[in-house]
Amino acid sequence: MAATQEQLCLECAQAATTQRARLLVLGLWRQRALGQRGLLRLLREDPDQVYAELPRRAAIEATLSGRARVAWAACFARPLAAWLEEGMEALREHQALGARLVCRGDAEYPPLLEAADGPAVLALQGALQTLRSPMVAVVGTRQPTRQARELTQRLCHELVGCGLSLCSGGALGIDALAHRAALRVQGRCVVVSATGLDQSYPRANTDIFDEAKVRGALLSQFPLRSNPRGEQFVRRNPTIAGLCSLTIVGQAPLRSGALYTARAALALGRPVMVVATAGFEPQSAGGLLLVRRKEAELLCESSQVFTRMQVPAKRSESSMPESERIPPESEPGEDLAVGRTGRGLAIVRRLQNGSARFDELVESLGEEPALLRTTLLELELEGLVQQHPGEHYSLSVEL
Repeated sequence: MAATQEQLCLECAQAATTQRARLLVLGLWRQRALGQRGLLRLLREDPDQVYAELPRRAAIEATLSGRARVAWAACFARPLAAWLEEGMEALREHQALGARLVCRGDAEYPPLLEAADGPAVLALQGALQTLRSPMVAVVGTRQPTRQARELTQRLCHELVGCGLSLCSGGALGIDALAHRAALRVQGRCVVVSATGLDQSYPRANTDIFDEAKVRGALLSQFPLRSNPRGEQFVRRNPTIAGLCSLTIVGQAPLRSGALYTARAALALGRPVMVVATAGFEPQSAGGLLLVRRKEAELLCESSQVFTRMQVPAKRSESSMPESERIPPESEPGEDLAVGRTGRGLAIVRRLQNGSARFDELVESLGEEPALLRTTLLELELEGLVQQHPGEHYSLSVEL
């Protein structure tokens, strides 16, 4: 009995220490007084001991460098009680918005993001369970071509129809298309903001931020009153990748935040797919580069995503608005094909493995020669396939 009581007291003491460490971290986070490495280190420490023992403080400081070390030293110029009160204030002001704060190590922290070495603190509004559901990131340029817009919207409808949640950054262009496509069919979407939760940026997408709180989740790694700054977008993009099992690039130029998100996903060992669009617009150059380097897979139909995510390729046709529905004669995913037919898809897939002669295509695809020639011509006109002497065919870009 005594041993049990002693164990209970020990557990209570540990819980109290953890809570104080959490409040200290929230206080420092609220005032942007310390970077991620310092905050994560303090989550594992007893605040009272760190404040009381100079050698322990110095040992932690030695693991930091540059401005982080200066910031670390400056934190201890302020009493511990003041930082704990700052932590309580962070909790109170987020609760006033209907939001909650979770720290790394909390049971509510998204497990995929934990595995990705995510931010020390997350501010969340909406349904936490959404962050534990199968989720795909859809990112891309703010100025997509008309074709990229259409293909991305159709793709998102199909993914949501199969129960996947969509995650993006709430920006103009591809991000907004993905969010609105999910919300339009009563699907779940997650918006990862690059500002505090008290702001919606860009303001043109305020409706997306508001709806995400109701039918998904809105989250941020930044405290309130964090105005939009370039460095915050850079820090936010890996969080999008970390939350998701797979990242889809709708369309991205060579220099873009979407490409940064894709590279963050690759660094985590998670798959990246690039939506197949015809043509060589500057908006597509970054995505095509990933495919050409074999870092990403060319996405021609939604079934590729379902296979990767191990999700049954079924969707509810009734959940899609009448004006948005894919025609009944099309199989799910076929309208994503850059040839608009299953035959066109088959040709693109075959040529991804290398160029082929016309007779080889007839043999490997089992198609009527006349129909195959017609489809090849359509693909040539779309800029996807090119013909070489001797009736050799290849993709128009080295994918």
